[in-house]
Amino acid sequence: MNKPILRVFEAVGRARALLITLAIGVVCVGALTHRASGATWEPFAVQEENGAQWCYDKQSVKVSGTVADAWVLVSEKDGAHSFAEFKIWCDAGSYTIMAGQQYDKNDEVLLKFREEKENWTSIGDGTCVEELYKTICPKMRPSKSF
Repeated sequence: MNKPILRVFEAVGRARALLITLAIGVVCVGALTHRASGATWEPFAVQEENGAQWCYDKQSVKVSGTVADAWVLVSEKDGAHSFAEFKIWCDAGSYTIMAGQQYDKNDEVLLKFREEKENWTSIGDGTCVEELYKTICPKMRPSKSF
């Protein structure tokens, strides 16, 4: 396991670290079966309600003006996982999901979709989407005011 990631896990406590380590292992294996091997998955949030691990592909991040785009992988504890293309309107504090794929724990496709138009939604405080916003939006972004 990557030493910098291991240091982070030690900081959050050994019991929680074990759960996160297992989730990241599932994330990396699942990610490589569905995305190009050049993907660089970086964990950025754990969903409080169900312990799902959220990662983004560092190679997929694109910023155009005030809109940032990235592919996100969400891995559930039972092995089910989803990929989604998020667009974040950095200066407005909004997001939309442009495409996605959902898989069950046996890696069977449950759902695939691609949106034709952008349906923007406000980013909620304390959500995993807010963590993505903080991670991929340019550092010069204005403060979120919603």
